[in-house]
Amino acid sequence: MRPPWRLGLLLGLLLVAGATIVLIPGVREQRDHALLALAPSPAGWTSLEGAPEWALPVDPNGRSALRRTYQRGPDTLWVSVAVFSRQQEPERRAAINLIYPERNTVRIDRLPFTLSLNGSPDPPLELPAMVIQRDQERRLLVVYWHQMGRRAYGSEYAHRLALTRDILFARRADSVLVRIATPLPPEGTLDQRLGPLREIAPALYAAVRLAGSASDQQR
Repeated sequence: MRPPWRLGLLLGLLLVAGATIVLIPGVREQRDHALLALAPSPAGWTSLEGAPEWALPVDPNGRSALRRTYQRGPDTLWVSVAVFSRQQEPERRAAINLIYPERNTVRIDRLPFTLSLNGSPDPPLELPAMVIQRDQERRLLVVYWHQMGRRAYGSEYAHRLALTRDILFARRADSVLVRIATPLPPEGTLDQRLGPLREIAPALYAAVRLAGSASDQQR
Protein backbone atom coordinates (compact mmCIF):
# COMPACT_ATOMS: atom_id res chain seq x y z
CA MET A 1 0.00 0.00 0.00
CA ARG A 2 1.39 3.40 -1.00
CA PRO A 3 1.88 6.04 1.70
CA PRO A 4 -0.87 8.74 1.66
CA TRP A 5 1.68 11.52 0.99
CA ARG A 6 2.52 10.04 -2.39
CA LEU A 7 -1.10 10.22 -3.47
CA GLY A 8 -1.29 13.81 -2.22
CA LEU A 9 1.88 14.69 -4.12
CA LEU A 10 0.51 13.16 -7.32
CA LEU A 11 -2.77 15.03 -6.99
CA GLY A 12 -0.87 18.26 -6.30
CA LEU A 13 1.23 17.84 -9.44
CA LEU A 14 -1.88 17.19 -11.51
CA LEU A 15 -3.52 20.32 -10.13
CA VAL A 16 -0.44 22.42 -10.89
CA ALA A 17 -0.26 21.04 -14.43
CA GLY A 18 -3.95 21.73 -14.99
CA ALA A 19 -3.67 25.26 -13.64
CA THR A 20 -0.67 25.93 -15.87
CA ILE A 21 -2.57 24.79 -18.95
CA VAL A 22 -5.58 26.94 -18.07
CA LEU A 23 -3.76 30.08 -16.90
CA ILE A 24 -0.81 30.24 -19.29
CA PRO A 25 -1.40 32.99 -21.89
CA GLY A 26 -1.96 31.99 -25.48
CA VAL A 27 0.63 32.54 -28.17
CA ARG A 28 0.33 36.08 -29.49
CA GLU A 29 0.04 36.86 -33.18
CA GLN A 30 0.93 39.99 -35.08
CA ARG A 31 -2.16 42.08 -35.68
CA ASP A 32 -1.27 44.41 -38.51
CA HIS A 33 0.92 42.87 -41.17
CA ALA A 34 0.40 45.93 -43.38
CA LEU A 35 3.05 47.58 -41.20
CA LEU A 36 5.60 45.45 -42.99
CA ALA A 37 6.81 47.88 -45.65
CA LEU A 38 10.07 47.75 -47.52
CA ALA A 39 12.45 50.66 -47.19
CA PRO A 40 12.55 53.31 -49.93
CA SER A 41 14.78 52.41 -52.83
CA PRO A 42 18.45 53.18 -52.15
CA ALA A 43 20.02 55.95 -54.19
CA GLY A 44 20.31 55.01 -57.83
CA TRP A 45 17.80 52.14 -57.63
CA THR A 46 14.23 51.99 -58.90
CA SER A 47 11.66 49.49 -57.64
CA LEU A 48 8.58 47.79 -59.05
CA GLU A 49 5.95 45.67 -57.34
CA GLY A 50 6.23 41.93 -57.75
CA ALA A 51 8.92 39.29 -58.20
CA PRO A 52 8.92 36.13 -60.36
CA GLU A 53 7.72 33.00 -58.59
CA TRP A 54 10.18 30.80 -60.49
CA ALA A 55 13.03 32.70 -58.78
CA LEU A 56 11.43 33.11 -55.32
CA PRO A 57 8.76 30.43 -54.71
CA VAL A 58 5.60 31.50 -52.88
CA ASP A 59 5.00 29.72 -49.55
CA PRO A 60 1.23 29.36 -48.86
CA ASN A 61 1.98 29.22 -45.12
CA GLY A 62 2.99 32.89 -45.12
CA ARG A 63 0.51 35.18 -43.39
CA SER A 64 1.43 38.06 -45.68
CA ALA A 65 4.24 38.91 -48.07
CA LEU A 66 5.68 41.76 -50.08
CA ARG A 67 7.54 41.08 -53.31
CA ARG A 68 9.52 43.70 -55.17
CA THR A 69 11.95 44.08 -58.06
CA TYR A 70 14.89 46.48 -57.74
CA GLN A 71 16.70 47.69 -60.85
CA ARG A 72 19.81 49.80 -61.47
CA GLY A 73 21.34 49.77 -64.91
CA PRO A 74 22.15 46.13 -65.75
CA ASP A 75 21.55 44.98 -62.16
CA THR A 76 18.26 43.32 -61.18
CA LEU A 77 17.35 42.12 -57.68
CA TRP A 78 14.18 40.26 -56.75
CA VAL A 79 13.11 40.57 -53.11
CA SER A 80 10.53 38.71 -51.03
CA VAL A 81 9.70 39.57 -47.40
CA ALA A 82 7.17 37.13 -45.88
CA VAL A 83 5.63 37.06 -42.39
CA PHE A 84 4.93 33.70 -40.73
CA SER A 85 2.69 33.54 -37.66
CA ARG A 86 1.33 30.81 -35.35
CA GLN A 87 4.41 28.69 -35.98
CA GLN A 88 3.72 26.78 -32.78
CA GLU A 89 1.50 24.80 -35.15
CA PRO A 90 3.79 22.67 -37.34
CA GLU A 91 1.58 23.08 -40.40
CA ARG A 92 1.99 26.89 -40.22
CA ARG A 93 5.78 26.98 -40.23
CA ALA A 94 7.81 28.23 -43.16
CA ALA A 95 8.52 25.42 -45.62
CA ILE A 96 12.23 24.77 -46.06
CA ASN A 97 11.81 23.43 -49.58
CA LEU A 98 10.11 26.65 -50.77
CA ILE A 99 12.87 29.09 -49.81
CA TYR A 100 14.63 28.83 -53.16
CA PRO A 101 13.71 26.99 -56.36
CA GLU A 102 14.59 23.31 -56.19
CA ARG A 103 12.38 21.96 -58.96
CA ASN A 104 13.52 22.06 -62.58
CA THR A 105 17.10 22.82 -61.57
CA VAL A 106 20.23 21.19 -62.91
CA ARG A 107 22.57 21.99 -60.02
CA ILE A 108 22.64 23.86 -56.69
CA ASP A 109 25.96 25.04 -55.23
CA ARG A 110 26.29 26.60 -51.79
CA LEU A 111 28.86 29.30 -51.22
CA PRO A 112 30.09 31.23 -48.16
CA PHE A 113 28.64 34.73 -47.83
CA THR A 114 29.06 37.01 -44.82
CA LEU A 115 27.40 40.38 -44.32
CA SER A 116 26.94 42.90 -41.51
CA LEU A 117 23.22 43.65 -41.63
CA ASN A 118 23.20 46.22 -38.83
CA GLY A 119 26.24 48.30 -39.70
CA SER A 120 29.98 47.80 -39.62
CA PRO A 121 30.34 47.72 -35.78
CA ASP A 122 28.34 44.48 -35.62
CA PRO A 123 30.04 41.17 -36.39
CA PRO A 124 29.16 39.91 -39.88
CA LEU A 125 26.54 37.19 -40.15
CA GLU A 126 27.04 34.18 -42.38
CA LEU A 127 24.01 33.92 -44.64
CA PRO A 128 22.93 30.98 -46.81
CA ALA A 129 23.76 31.67 -50.45
CA MET A 130 23.07 29.37 -53.38
CA VAL A 131 23.99 29.43 -57.04
CA ILE A 132 21.17 27.66 -58.84
CA GLN A 133 21.69 26.35 -62.35
CA ARG A 134 18.35 26.39 -64.16
CA ASP A 135 19.68 25.16 -67.51
CA GLN A 136 22.81 25.54 -69.60
CA GLU A 137 22.39 29.31 -69.87
CA ARG A 138 20.35 30.50 -66.88
CA ARG A 139 21.85 30.78 -63.39
CA LEU A 140 20.36 32.34 -60.28
CA LEU A 141 21.91 33.57 -57.01
CA VAL A 142 19.71 33.44 -53.88
CA VAL A 143 20.59 34.79 -50.40
CA TYR A 144 18.19 34.67 -47.44
CA TRP A 145 17.83 34.98 -43.67
CA HIS A 146 15.16 34.62 -40.98
CA GLN A 147 14.49 37.64 -38.77
CA MET A 148 12.82 37.95 -35.37
CA GLY A 149 12.85 41.57 -34.24
CA ARG A 150 16.46 42.72 -33.98
CA ARG A 151 17.90 39.25 -34.50
CA ALA A 152 18.70 37.78 -37.90
CA TYR A 153 19.48 34.08 -38.34
CA GLY A 154 21.37 32.58 -41.23
CA SER A 155 21.20 29.09 -39.75
CA GLU A 156 17.96 27.15 -39.99
CA TYR A 157 18.83 25.34 -36.77
CA ALA A 158 19.48 28.60 -34.87
CA HIS A 159 16.21 30.03 -36.17
CA ARG A 160 14.19 27.00 -35.03
CA LEU A 161 15.85 27.10 -31.63
CA ALA A 162 15.09 30.83 -31.20
CA LEU A 163 11.50 30.28 -32.36
CA THR A 164 11.02 27.50 -29.79
CA ARG A 165 12.42 29.78 -27.07
CA ASP A 166 10.01 32.57 -28.01
CA ILE A 167 7.05 30.20 -28.08
CA LEU A 168 7.82 28.85 -24.61
CA PHE A 169 8.82 32.04 -22.80
CA ALA A 170 7.63 35.09 -24.77
CA ARG A 171 4.49 33.37 -26.11
CA ARG A 172 5.23 34.58 -29.62
CA ALA A 173 5.55 32.57 -32.80
CA ASP A 174 6.21 35.19 -35.47
CA SER A 175 9.20 35.47 -37.76
CA VAL A 176 10.04 37.01 -41.12
CA LEU A 177 11.79 35.36 -44.04
CA VAL A 178 13.80 37.75 -46.22
CA ARG A 179 15.04 36.52 -49.60
CA ILE A 180 17.03 38.23 -52.34
CA ALA A 181 17.62 36.71 -55.78
CA THR A 182 19.50 37.96 -58.82
CA PRO A 183 20.21 36.45 -62.24
CA LEU A 184 23.82 35.54 -62.95
CA PRO A 185 24.91 36.50 -66.47
CA PRO A 186 27.82 34.62 -68.08
CA GLU A 187 30.09 37.67 -67.83
CA GLY A 188 31.33 39.16 -64.57
CA THR A 189 32.57 37.57 -61.36
CA LEU A 190 30.45 36.27 -58.51
CA ASP A 191 31.87 38.93 -56.17
CA GLN A 192 30.56 41.60 -58.52
CA ARG A 193 27.08 40.11 -58.37
CA LEU A 194 27.18 40.00 -54.56
CA GLY A 195 27.92 43.73 -54.41
CA PRO A 196 24.32 44.88 -55.08
CA LEU A 197 23.02 42.41 -52.47
CA ARG A 198 25.31 44.00 -49.89
CA GLU A 199 23.65 47.36 -50.63
CA ILE A 200 20.04 46.21 -50.40
CA ALA A 201 20.24 43.69 -47.53
CA PRO A 202 20.93 46.17 -44.65
CA ALA A 203 18.01 48.37 -45.79
CA LEU A 204 15.69 45.35 -45.77
CA TYR A 205 16.88 44.30 -42.33
CA ALA A 206 16.27 47.81 -40.96
CA ALA A 207 12.77 47.99 -42.51
CA VAL A 208 11.74 44.64 -41.03
CA ARG A 209 13.11 45.64 -37.65
CA LEU A 210 11.19 48.95 -37.74
CA ALA A 211 7.96 47.24 -38.80
CA GLY A 212 8.31 44.76 -35.94
CA SER A 213 8.79 47.56 -33.40
CA ALA A 214 5.72 49.39 -34.70
CA SER A 215 3.65 46.20 -34.49
CA ASP A 216 4.75 45.64 -30.88
CA GLN A 217 3.59 49.15 -29.94
CA GLN A 218 0.10 48.37 -31.25
CA ARG A 219 -0.33 45.21 -29.18
